[in-house]
Amino acid sequence: MLMILKIWIFNFDGYGTIADWFGAIGTIGAVLVALMAPYYVNKPKIKASSQTEYFVPQMLLKSITIKVVNNGQVPVKIVDAGFFIGIKHINIPEEISEYLQQNDDMVKRFQPVELFKALISNYPNKQVFKLIPYARNSQGKYFKGKAVKFNRNDMNSEMRSIQQ
Repeated sequence: MLMILKIWIFNFDGYGTIADWFGAIGTIGAVLVALMAPYYVNKPKIKASSQTEYFVPQMLLKSITIKVVNNGQVPVKIVDAGFFIGIKHINIPEEISEYLQQNDDMVKRFQPVELFKALISNYPNKQVFKLIPYARNSQGKYFKGKAVKFNRNDMNSEMRSIQQ
């Protein structure tokens, strides 16, 4: 048995030796890494997050902001930022055309009254709104952040206090 293994390892004319096989597998692996590396290195990495700002001591909602940060090595052009609710996005029209270099950020502020009116008019029977912040680049790719929840009763009281 050992003799057969020794012959196969050192001289098997039909399929090559084990060293030949490992060399071929290593070469194929190197080619795959070389082909895939540019895709992963040049991939845009965008992080979108949302924040709320309040007037103190009344605790009135001042603004809702979306912060977009480019964590990748590739510059990215941001053309839109807003909120998703489910699979639909809430459209509050405002043109954005901002280039983000590596570690750059941009902030888009929403007035709460505009956002709440858009939510209430589009979803009259919904009680809790789960908003997901997003940013869209010039190639049409969406980058989403963590969801923020708003209660309809809180929104109505905020709107009444802001409008007074």
